Amino acid sequence: METGIFYAIKVITKESIKDDEMLTNLKAEIETLKKVQHRNIIHFIEAFMTQANIHLVFEYYPHMILLEFISRLIVFLFILKFFQRVFFGIMP
Repeated sequence: METGIFYAIKVITKESIKDDEMLTNLKAEIETLKKVQHRNIIHFIEAFMTQANIHLVFEYYPHMILLEFISRLIVFLFILKFFQRVFFGIMP
């Protein structure tokens, strides 16, 4: 059955978890992700394991990738800083 809903999945290989500390940190990350609910943060849906991997499922944000968002934010901040300097340079 097709729902038309898309998800983003972070895949972590079990081989990459080298020790108990890494596993503890991953479990803590999952617990934190479960608790975080904010309109500006992509929501965590669930985590599940297969034989070789751990999968973290998130809502999918199709409008832009994070790199594009950060690039646009940097340009905006640069322009904002420029106009602040112009404005405060003109004002006494």
